[in-house]
Amino acid sequence: CNTEPRQLDGDSITVTCPGGCLESGSTVWGFVIYTDDSSICRAAIHDGQIPATGGDVTVYKLPGQDSYLASEQHGITTREYGSWGGSFAFSPDPVVPEVQEVADTV
Repeated sequence: CNTEPRQLDGDSITVTCPGGCLESGSTVWGFVIYTDDSSICRAAIHDGQIPATGGDVTVYKLPGQDSYLASEQHGITTREYGSWGGSFAFSPDPVVPEVQEVADTV
């Protein structure tokens, strides 16, 4: 549950995640695109790529980003982060949804 992409060689890697990563494992930073020191398996659950019971997931290494968004999905809350040198996603061309500002209406 604690495997990080920066620990692995190659631009894309398939990882087998065990069950139980919903409850254990390291922190995850990001949403759609994650910092490369985030737990692959916990990020995969968060992103809906695998269930909490585990499974195989392919990770694509990406350049670092200026910032990373936080969100809560599938029982995992990720953290936001500023600039970081390396990233990963579960698609070679990930699209991060734009954050919509909610305007106050009276």
